[in-house]
Amino acid sequence: MKLLKILALKEIREVFNRPMIYIFISIFSFISGSIFYGNLLTLNEVTNKNIVDVVLAPTFSAINFLLIFFTPVLTMGAFVNEKKNGTLNLLMLSRLKSSQIFLGKYISFLVQGLLIFSTTLVFPIILKFSGFNDMGMIFTYLIGLYLMYCAFVSIGLFCSLISKSAVTSIVMSFAILFSFMILFTTAALIDNVMISQIIQYFSFGGHIYYFSRGAIASFDIVYLISFSGFFSYFSIQLLEVKR
Repeated sequence: MKLLKILALKEIREVFNRPMIYIFISIFSFISGSIFYGNLLTLNEVTNKNIVDVVLAPTFSAINFLLIFFTPVLTMGAFVNEKKNGTLNLLMLSRLKSSQIFLGKYISFLVQGLLIFSTTLVFPIILKFSGFNDMGMIFTYLIGLYLMYCAFVSIGLFCSLISKSAVTSIVMSFAILFSFMILFTTAALIDNVMISQIIQYFSFGGHIYYFSRGAIASFDIVYLISFSGFFSYFSIQLLEVKR
């Protein structure tokens, strides 16, 4: 546990010593803020329901879609750079377990996610002045987006581990994420109700609805945690094989 803490802190320090995270946060803040402001301008009548339907739901849905593009870029060099610099071999020869090597990276990206999503906390502050008083709904949606981000990161790290270049990692991550996203649309085209519901369950789109309505459903939590755990497990096994 002590070695994991040391590695995670090292990864976090390295991340915040590089300009990429600050550029990423700036771009993310600008785009998400512009979407929020644009939706706010279309609001005709200020009621809780209108704010949710016209401003919050479209804004956070757009942010969720943005993460499909941003997360692969954020995670592309996680293991690719380690392999290029030869430092991954050094980590393998150390006393660190494969799980600790992976979790050290994963934890650093979770911390980055907290910082990235903290920029959206300005939204409830602005809405508070507009008379919106259901802050719990906003924070529930943020929890859902953060869990979705955690799942996206697990895919990004997996792709970075099996890729030889950052570009390959980005393409593979985006392909997997986009495939799981469009499953929701694909399911609507299937006549068989049971098969359609099964496909919807495996889609990311099917697990953001309840969060957007201020509800935390257990099956959504189970899905997102299981998804993260699935790709994390295979990443750790790959590291174990490389040893």
